[in-house]
Formats: sequence, C-alpha cells, structure tokens
Amino acid sequence: MSIANTAFLKALDRIDTFDLQKSFPAWLSVIVRNEFIDQYRKKQRHHSFFQQVDLSTDLPDHLPTDLLLQQQDAAKMLFEFVDALPEATRIIFNLYVIEELSREEIATELKISYDLVKWHILKARKIIAEQLQNNTL
Repeated sequence: MSIANTAFLKALDRIDTFDLQKSFPAWLSVIVRNEFIDQYRKKQRHHSFFQQVDLSTDLPDHLPTDLLLQQQDAAKMLFEFVDALPEATRIIFNLYVIEELSREEIATELKISYDLVKWHILKARKIIAEQLQNNTL
C-alpha cells in the first residue's frame, strides 16, 4: 500500500485526535511525514538485514572455493527472489521469516485477518519455489 493510502487510513482512524483549533492540512502532513519515515525505516531494516548476513559463518573452513561461491550465489538469489515479491506479500513474508513474528502477531499488527496472512506466506513460498525451479532447470 502506498504511503499516501496508509497515511489517509491512519488519519481516518485517528480523526478523533484532531484539534479543531489547528490546521487540518498541517495535522495531515505530520501523519504523512511520519508514515514516510516509518516505511523508510522498515525498508532500511530489511535491506540492512540482507547486507549484514555473513554467508560463510555456518560453513566449514575446508569447503572448496567453488562450492562456497555456489552457496553464496544461491543465498544471494534467494534474497533477490524475496525482494521481487509483491509489496504486501514481501512485507508479510519478511515479518514471518526475518522478524520471526507468528501469523497471529502479524495479523494483529497489520490489522488483517489470519487467513490473509497465511495466504501471503503461502503465496511467497510458491513464488520463490517457482523461481528456484525455473533458475535450476
């Protein structure tokens, strides 16, 4: 969902906090600015997680270099597949896999149904599996 859409939804949810003595455009612009900052931080956290992953930590030292490179390439490909997911699916999948939130926690946090969370996770897994199959044939 875009920043503007999310900000307007938040404004509607919090309309009772608006002070009639103040400017509505200013109040709304604060909500839009804060939503932009929130989404920017979420994206930065997502990207920094993938940049900080040390792909060699779980591997024994005696692995041949070409095998090590193949494993690193495979991990990089998986990260690219996740980045290519549709936005809503990617966000929910990242919350589930990276942030390790339960499906219930994600549904509560995003104010969506449990079944929708489950559907997005299954959709992400299906898309990634298809991409893996297409890239390994």
